[in-house]
Amino acid sequence: EVASIQFADAALKLPIYSSYKPQIIAYNKYGDVVNENLEGFTLSCDASLGTANGENLTVSGNILNGTLTANYNGKTASINITTMYAQPAISLKPVITVDDQAWPIEVTATVNAQTYYYNPENLEWTVDDPTIAVVENGKIRGLKNGKTLISCKIGEFTDSDSVSVEISPEAYLYQDWNGWTLKGSGASKLAISENGLLTYKYSSTRAPYVKMLKNVQFYSLPDEIGMTFVSSLPLDYIQIDVRNLMNTSVNYQKIDADGKGFEAGKEYTVKLDLEQMGGTKSLNTYPINVQEIRFVPNKAKSTAGEQTIDIKSLYAHYPKKSVAGDINADGEVNASDVTALINKVLNIASYPDTICDINADGTVNVSDVTALINLIIK
Repeated sequence: EVASIQFADAALKLPIYSSYKPQIIAYNKYGDVVNENLEGFTLSCDASLGTANGENLTVSGNILNGTLTANYNGKTASINITTMYAQPAISLKPVITVDDQAWPIEVTATVNAQTYYYNPENLEWTVDDPTIAVVENGKIRGLKNGKTLISCKIGEFTDSDSVSVEISPEAYLYQDWNGWTLKGSGASKLAISENGLLTYKYSSTRAPYVKMLKNVQFYSLPDEIGMTFVSSLPLDYIQIDVRNLMNTSVNYQKIDADGKGFEAGKEYTVKLDLEQMGGTKSLNTYPINVQEIRFVPNKAKSTAGEQTIDIKSLYAHYPKKSVAGDINADGEVNASDVTALINKVLNIASYPDTICDINADGTVNVSDVTALINLIIK
């Protein structure tokens, strides 16, 4: 039974506009630790310090000293909090890759070896070339393909990062077969045609494989990466070395069709597990690189001689996420889009003309605002 609780920290300095979840230690009536990381407590504080929501505190923009209190089944503990300006650090370096959707920018601050996350909406943002990208409410959105620099500021502290805007012109983009290096064990005379037909001479060996090597960086932010193929030999599995900024060394994904392998002469499409790379809703996932594709024959069922793997495509798919009238790209069409469109008309904000031309008359003006309002109230 918990008799008392205590903050793990004696006192804290927190960056303004950051988020914080404390570590709470629970003790029994004898003073022994019964839980070093208690869950289920609630926080409270004066509104001038920030907003307490369950186990989390969002720090205000005020520079002050305040008290944060934790409550667990009537047992309370308090800690003194000092808020401060702190050096922001944009997480993705050396470059952020974005498309034409709105993506929140992850920014942290480190104080006394502890990392805190800023609410990017509360930082002051600038873009060197506002025709290429725009940052609004802490979210970055590409306007056209190109490179620029973004900067954030809080107090006297600033940080900058390069941005590469890559907007796919098509729903699918395909890799070609130039520049691949072919190697194998139990495989000789390896070659690949411009159409993706991989040919080789197979001979029995203890651990046969055919592998293709090339540093392939997929354009922009695909929501699916896959490969369609037909093998003349049955395969036990396919192994793909896929990397990104969070996985910079060898990172194999093994694909074996739920342990069934791949039958000879049958067409299959296999897909990379992008969730394992960070997920398609996070900028941390991109860009994605493939370094190696390895095909492993089923030794027991394979026949020596001339064999083929017909790779029909190695592709990336790009979703069409834009919704008519969703000017600020938040996934909804509402009054905030009317405000965004008015700002566009007044040259206060930058949004693509193709999105803002609601009535499709070729120009963006007040008539598009009227058309958007009519679209919302329908």
